[in-house]
Amino acid sequence: MPQMPVSLYSADRVVQLETDAAGRFEFTHLPPGSYDLEASYLGAVGTIYGIRIEDKDVGPLTLEARIVEIWFPTDWNCGRHFWSYYERNTSVGSRVSGTLVLYPDAPAPSKLLAKVRVDLAPADHRLRRVSAHFDENGELDLANVPPGRYSVVASQRGYWKVRPVTSIWVTRRDTTVIKILMNKHGHPLICE
Repeated sequence: MPQMPVSLYSADRVVQLETDAAGRFEFTHLPPGSYDLEASYLGAVGTIYGIRIEDKDVGPLTLEARIVEIWFPTDWNCGRHFWSYYERNTSVGSRVSGTLVLYPDAPAPSKLLAKVRVDLAPADHRLRRVSAHFDENGELDLANVPPGRYSVVASQRGYWKVRPVTSIWVTRRDTTVIKILMNKHGHPLICE
């Protein structure tokens, strides 16, 4: 799979690159620690969790991607859309920020946007679940979220629940940015 985005996650940072024409990739000069590896593109996802990097070379790994969901251009999951990416953090501590769109469009500012709840459930069950609501402008900004891997669920009565098939990672040096599009139940353009 050429030009497939590959991400390497640790508690401190996210490092991202793309595979070459033969589907190969290489991360170099990594500090010792524990890492998660993910390749994800247009519904194909492959992950390897808990890679231990010591002072020596890990050697080659084979990452097998599986088709999990088709997001574009055909969405057979009733219009539930979710994007995430990572930005260098300008403040101290780990952050999650988000943007929400309700379809058909809810005007912003809107009390309807502020009713949408987002839950971040940690994969490491030792961490506490983080829950919050978007504001009336459909924005979310959470500071001091413990670093780790999370699943995200966004819910609102009358709209399809958004539950992405991949995880998000929260690190000490990056802001995790999530973008969510929620569609109303029974909207004829989405779920017929």
